[in-house]
Amino acid sequence: MPQLQFYPVDVASRTINQKPSIVLYGRTPAGAPITVVDQSYVSYFYVIPKEHDTAVLERDLKEYSVKLKTTSCSVTNIEKKKINLFEKETVALKVYLTTPYGSLLLAQEIKKHPAVASVHEHDISFVQSYLIDRNIICGVITDVIGEIVNPHARSPLVRAQSVVQNDDILFSPKTLAFDIETYAPHGSSSSPDTDPIIMISFH
Repeated sequence: MPQLQFYPVDVASRTINQKPSIVLYGRTPAGAPITVVDQSYVSYFYVIPKEHDTAVLERDLKEYSVKLKTTSCSVTNIEKKKINLFEKETVALKVYLTTPYGSLLLAQEIKKHPAVASVHEHDISFVQSYLIDRNIICGVITDVIGEIVNPHARSPLVRAQSVVQNDDILFSPKTLAFDIETYAPHGSSSSPDTDPIIMISFH
């Protein structure tokens, strides 16, 4: 399996072949574009139980599901762990999900369970959770092991088995930033259909 290095410069979440995926857009050390798809990361949040015995709660949580437009979000697995919550060691259930896109709705339903004290990290986006857990910083050299799907494309695609940052070498890209100021009536948001742009700057 080929091992490559690249600098991630942007990260997004996509559904690829019906599976939630992290897509990292970046540059090789030579400056060529590259796209890395990581499907190994699974969405989760933490449930804090009211009681020490969680057997019944774990059984109930596995039955939870919310319907989305084209799919549903449900619980796939549960791990009992100790986490630091408000600087205190706390017993928590790490609840893994089929998809991150219904986590807020599912958490709201789970909060209603009489044996649940609270739910945490359900409001962290799939991308942010991935970057935090995998210690990935955009612009830092990153090792990836995976299959190169289309090596001759303008931006080769890599299906990753492993994505790890082991160094602190920084990427120094050419950057261009825009800022647009628009008019909005007092107390309302600006509308692109009716309200004018009053200033554009770039650096």
